[in-house]
Amino acid sequence: MMVNSAKMERKSFMFFVLTIVMASLIMGINLKENGIVIERGKHFPIVREPLTGKYNISINNAGIEIVLSRDLANEYEGKFLAVYAYKSNDDLFVILKMVINGKIQISAKEEASFEVKLRNGKVESVTKAGKDVSFYSILKYAKEHNLNYGLQRCLLGKQCAKICPVSAIAEFVADNSQQGRGRIIPRINSASCIKCGLCINRCPTNLIVEK
Repeated sequence: MMVNSAKMERKSFMFFVLTIVMASLIMGINLKENGIVIERGKHFPIVREPLTGKYNISINNAGIEIVLSRDLANEYEGKFLAVYAYKSNDDLFVILKMVINGKIQISAKEEASFEVKLRNGKVESVTKAGKDVSFYSILKYAKEHNLNYGLQRCLLGKQCAKICPVSAIAEFVADNSQQGRGRIIPRINSASCIKCGLCINRCPTNLIVEK
């Protein structure tokens, strides 16, 4: 009986050790995406705060001028940001513009880059805006009718969603908080996210950063 008991104890111990080893291996599994080794649990992604209060938009007969704060201008000089304006609560237009000398200039004749359709606050589609869709007219309309408009980091390329190996970024939504003012942002599913950091590295405007 003592021999059998000892054997059972050894088996239990070996099973315990094997369980620990397997758990360690699972936690340490590396994925590989486009030749890049991805480590689990190293980078916790978050969406940065809105740009509200860091720029000023003015409209005149010639077009739109957006003056960025010094910090924002230093971060994005020579880079693209997205200016957006709502035509209705579920329909907005976006134009991508480069920051030059701390400003964004949009002439009255410039066409919008994209049209974004929403359903229940979620992005349903992003399509190329039709020809002759004046972004100036849409932003002016939004201002006159108390609809959301502003400046955002998301360029709508969805590169963060495309590179995610576990589809933790499955949707983009309108941030309808007081500060968000309807900006479009990715929604990160924290339950699915493996914190690999690929979305952080891929985002061209640093909208997604490490916590």
